[in-house]
Amino acid sequence: IGAKGTYSELHIDAFQSNFWMGLMQGRKRWTFFKPEDMHELEPKWHGNTLDPTFSLSPHDDRDMAQIKARCTFTQLILQPGQVLFVPAGSPHFVENLDDTVAISGNYIDTSNRHKAAQELKIQGLTDTRAASLAHWLTASDWVARADKSISAMIRSCEGR
Repeated sequence: IGAKGTYSELHIDAFQSNFWMGLMQGRKRWTFFKPEDMHELEPKWHGNTLDPTFSLSPHDDRDMAQIKARCTFTQLILQPGQVLFVPAGSPHFVENLDDTVAISGNYIDTSNRHKAAQELKIQGLTDTRAASLAHWLTASDWVARADKSISAMIRSCEGR
């Protein structure tokens, strides 16, 4: 649930996760940047995380002028009833144009599992929870069970 006029700052979703959102009410403006332009957005890393924060704020007119001069970006307005997919590693920010109601989630699958595991292994040097997740994502028995379950769901959706 988001109030009209609220927004996220420029960010990349944590742990190289993919993201999806289904919007039920209101409208959201999404602005996406090419991952290769990330350095132009002035990323900074803090503490034990590999997830950057950004010095430039798209909500500041002077910063946005710099962003427009340096980067290629795409904007879209998500409407009620639409679902959006954000691939891992995509810098973006979001603005609520109306009061909104949405369902969303971050996830790791075969498209980003290796990158997520690498990031979690590095964080695991100082955080035992991250190390445990990295181990889980790379355990061959878990991967085999997950692949089998995903294949079964796909076959079921296809009516096989």
